[in-house]
Amino acid sequence: MAERMLRGIGGDISHASSQIMAAAFEAENRASRYLLWRQAIEMAEKAGQIGLALQYDGTLAKDFGLDPNVTGLELLKRQAKKTKDPLQLANISLTALYAAGGHCLGEAANDKVMLSFYDLAMRTSLRTNHAPLYEFVRDYLSFLRAPKKLGEQLQTSLHDSPWPADVVVSGLLQGEIRMFDPFVLRDFKALFDGFGELRADRATNTLTADEMINLSKHAVDPRMRIGMLRCAQQKLQRDYVGANEKTRRESCRKIVKLTEQLCTSDGLSRLRFENNSKLGHLTFANGKWSTKDGKLIGKADGANNFATHRIQFSVTSTVVIRGGITSKEGLNFRCKAGDVNLLLNWEVEPQNHLWLNGTCHRTTPPALTAGEEHTILIFSDGGNAHVCIDDQHLWTVRSYLPGTVSVYPALGSEIAVSEILVNGTPAGMVDQPIGVMM
Repeated sequence: MAERMLRGIGGDISHASSQIMAAAFEAENRASRYLLWRQAIEMAEKAGQIGLALQYDGTLAKDFGLDPNVTGLELLKRQAKKTKDPLQLANISLTALYAAGGHCLGEAANDKVMLSFYDLAMRTSLRTNHAPLYEFVRDYLSFLRAPKKLGEQLQTSLHDSPWPADVVVSGLLQGEIRMFDPFVLRDFKALFDGFGELRADRATNTLTADEMINLSKHAVDPRMRIGMLRCAQQKLQRDYVGANEKTRRESCRKIVKLTEQLCTSDGLSRLRFENNSKLGHLTFANGKWSTKDGKLIGKADGANNFATHRIQFSVTSTVVIRGGITSKEGLNFRCKAGDVNLLLNWEVEPQNHLWLNGTCHRTTPPALTAGEEHTILIFSDGGNAHVCIDDQHLWTVRSYLPGTVSVYPALGSEIAVSEILVNGTPAGMVDQPIGVMM
């Protein structure tokens, strides 16, 4: 059956596995259903979709009265044991890490299970030989421990609230504003040194971004501080569409500043180019690449001169690229965030292009000035992606920016990039440059 499905959809293993899962749900015979579950899991594993395989394994375990934590851990260990590929190991490590996060809050909270998944994530990340990924996994333990600590602090404060402590904690740590409505700040002073002028009976979802930024300065727990900064950034991004031009400019500056505060992991969320050793955080195709005076220098050499961040992201909130054109003609600075591709200072006409799914969106005049550094901000509000250069809005398109981040020169141009910041959820590593040359 699996082979038939695979042939029928052109060899797409991931798609075939999902079809087999659907068939398993409809199978009345338990033996048949079990075999279909197993086939779906094995096909997802073959496709390298470790997260999907883990999800399918959990479904099978629950259907047959097994412990999904035991079977899931065995699956990840089995996959880690049989591969030496850094990309696969990174995928397994991050899957285990996020699985650990599922045991920090609510009814699923279990320290032993959380630490078992986390231990596997740590061991596997070491085998990738990618220091930034290892450091990210290592430091993530503080995020995993924070919910329990904050939940204990909140228990007494929220005894008369309809909202469980784990929901509030999750909202604070993940920065999801909508999770607070209609919760009101009752005794939150126990968690902060002080609220300044903020009234404790204000509903959380009515707080402005500035108030949340100010509130974050008084957070007792560093994870709480980061959660509030994420809240502030998401508030700015969600309110961006309906704002006037002046407010948009102010929001751009604040979003960039918040991105700087949230992107602190060298080589993973923050790329700076002090010397040539930093080139290892990128993967290259064509072009001549070096560092000089703290900047990544890229000279076009033929076609497809890509430099791609070695980490890809499943969800991307913001990307900040600081750079410009150093060649005197002032032409061709290109960059990519997810499926949004920018061609700035086109060589044919005085235009800038945004390419998305084969469609070109044009603006004039050229956005960049030769010899000057510019701040390119690309961010998503959850459905739309917005592109701003030096606080000036250029485009809004439908995208949530999953995938990779690249920069590249073209057609005889030379570019310089001093910084790339990515505020997103790491999903694994890439071993080849990815871009779209238009």
